[in-house]
Amino acid sequence: MELLKSTCYSSIFSYDFSLMPVIIMFLISWFHKRNPWVIGLTFAIITAFVSEPIFKWLGIYMPINWKYGYSIPFYTIIYYVAQKIAHSKHFIEL
Repeated sequence: MELLKSTCYSSIFSYDFSLMPVIIMFLISWFHKRNPWVIGLTFAIITAFVSEPIFKWLGIYMPINWKYGYSIPFYTIIYYVAQKIAHSKHFIEL
């Protein structure tokens, strides 16, 4: 049961819902004129190969049948969608 429970959700919720959005907002605000795919891919590679091993080392994240490289497309798409939402023209001007 514990194995099933640990594979049903990400064990790094604190990163997913607090630290990652702040980092993405920072990147969007600082690199808003750059190609979002390049920035997103850079963010994804750093997050996958630096942050995830650190969280694993701290004992917060225990990947089961998951390699760090598998996370790159997900992080890239998350960044790209956030960038598109941030630069959307469908918001009401204040």
